[in-house]
Amino acid sequence: LPVDGLEVFAGFAQNFAAIKDAVLERDDSDLSLVKPETADNFDLGLRYSTKDLSANLTYYVTKYDDRITFISNETVDGIDYFESAAGGYINEGGIESVGLEASLTYQLSEEFSVYASYTNNNSEYTDVALLGNSVVGAAEQMGVVSFDWVRGNHSAGLSTKYVGERWMNQENTNAVEAYTVSDIYFSTHIDDLGSSVESIEINFTINNLFDESYLGTVA
Repeated sequence: LPVDGLEVFAGFAQNFAAIKDAVLERDDSDLSLVKPETADNFDLGLRYSTKDLSANLTYYVTKYDDRITFISNETVDGIDYFESAAGGYINEGGIESVGLEASLTYQLSEEFSVYASYTNNNSEYTDVALLGNSVVGAAEQMGVVSFDWVRGNHSAGLSTKYVGERWMNQENTNAVEAYTVSDIYFSTHIDDLGSSVESIEINFTINNLFDESYLGTVA
């Protein structure tokens, strides 16, 4: 490209997931009605790199089809965790994700560097019953900022992550609040301790530095 250090890249991949044992081993499953899950992944982006700066910008589209779902023909109160109710597995729609990812690393000095990333993601169901609804647990916005320091055998850093609001149910009526959490670390490497022990590495980490209460995963 005309600009030194700038690259354009693109990629395409197709993924295939074999039918899992839980489906194969169920007596009342009609395997002639179940196909393996598949996914198509496409990405296009820019990559820029200099001595002190590296940056990436990526646009992606992922289409996940033939999602295998258990359908019960019994009325069940609550969640059937063990899938003990009568029924079977079928392929029911899937998920389509479209998003943009950006990241940047900058060397502020010989000892200090900063890293930042941002993701804007839109994941929606393609099932007829849920068409257009956002996927459970998938945040639309996420971001990370971290500062790192290195001097000789010593290093330290502070990282902060933001995760946006997520839906708790497929109907998109109950949401989980966004959260921000920070971690801090210190590490040192001690050499030349003698013939029996060549070196020792000491790491000290505090996760969730500000004692934030949050729901990390929606299952």
